[in-house]
Amino acid sequence: MQRYAYSLIKLLAVLSIFIVAAPAWAQGVTGSAVTGTISEAGTGNPVPGAFIELKNTATGDSLTALTSADGTYFIDNVPPGGPYTFTVVGSAYKQAIRKGIQLQLGQRLQVDQTVSFQEETIVIVDRVDPLKDKQRTGPSTTVDRDTISKLPLQGRNFTDLLSTVPQVNGSSVAGQNNRYNNIQIDGGANNDLFGLAANGTPGGQANAKPISIEAIKEFVVQVAPFDVR
Repeated sequence: MQRYAYSLIKLLAVLSIFIVAAPAWAQGVTGSAVTGTISEAGTGNPVPGAFIELKNTATGDSLTALTSADGTYFIDNVPPGGPYTFTVVGSAYKQAIRKGIQLQLGQRLQVDQTVSFQEETIVIVDRVDPLKDKQRTGPSTTVDRDTISKLPLQGRNFTDLLSTVPQVNGSSVAGQNNRYNNIQIDGGANNDLFGLAANGTPGGQANAKPISIEAIKEFVVQVAPFDVR
């Protein structure tokens, strides 16, 4: 019990795996989120009750939200990937659209948008910065499906993807014992509870693989994923 309490203050590495065609999206580091503020062009006044749609043009899936009284919105549990089209529709305002938004696993993307009145003719041109994520804390490395398919993984074990991360030596993250690692598959812990396997996964001593390489859409290694607040 004393060792477990001490381990809580150690650096924690979270290995989050995103599975293709998962039925539900977990919160936290295993999903993505889009948040921001909708305001009037020129005045900066918030636009309450605006309709927000985030649509994945590759799959046709869409998520919606309404802005609150201060013009803010929040869309959680968004499947990573894309490209997404971001659309804002408000009463008496022109429709505003952003295209080509790509989301990473565990990302909380800030997308602020201004809208103009219907009688105005304004072309809105903007670019979403994929690195604008104020909620990220500590180093993070993402390996997408294309990279995974090109890597020569001997033994076809997904834990070998750790070698792509500069903070990792073997299975040790940031110089810590690999027993402090936390492996998550779609938000659920998938650790070796007995601590016998070198790779940290259940059945590792028997060279068992809890998940196939083909089933992995995105692999993320986060060092110390704690909110600094």
